[in-house]
Amino acid sequence: DDEETQKYTVENTYNIYVEGTGKSEDGSDTAAATPFLIVEQYDYGSQDVVAGDTFDLRFSIKNTGYLPVENILVAITAPEALAITSSSNTLYIASLSAGASSEQLITFRAKANADPGSHAIDIKFSYQYLDQSTRKEGNTQESIAIPVIQQDRFFVNDLEPPQMMYAGDENMIEVTFINKGTTEVRN
Repeated sequence: DDEETQKYTVENTYNIYVEGTGKSEDGSDTAAATPFLIVEQYDYGSQDVVAGDTFDLRFSIKNTGYLPVENILVAITAPEALAITSSSNTLYIASLSAGASSEQLITFRAKANADPGSHAIDIKFSYQYLDQSTRKEGNTQESIAIPVIQQDRFFVNDLEPPQMMYAGDENMIEVTFINKGTTEVRN
């Protein structure tokens, strides 16, 4: 009313879920989603890797989860056709924030006797993360393909025709074919 001031008090409680906090919508504790590490993208420099050549493999590791990960071990298993030349087959990354990426570079050599075709490199991740003050471990694995080609090294020696031939005569011409490559030549 106009003569008297009145006060009203209203109290409400709202539970808001904030991703990555480990709280559900009703405010109770819940385990966070397991973070995963993936190879987000990779580049080996060209269309195909020529057998016998060295190439740099650049790849980006991404933390897809909502929690940071730490103590990351990256184990790389190269197929028989490829060899790591710049380092060991294990990389260590101290930590990777939620949603962050880390660029890596490893130099490989495609062996000279490598079969032509795609060769899979296996990348295994093992890491740790904290979920509500509890340390947990995670593992993921990816495979990426590197296409290797063998250069054709096919030669034909010069023809050696006879010194003289007459019309209607039969004679032989010798031709030598040499395949210095490691793949079979057809047709």
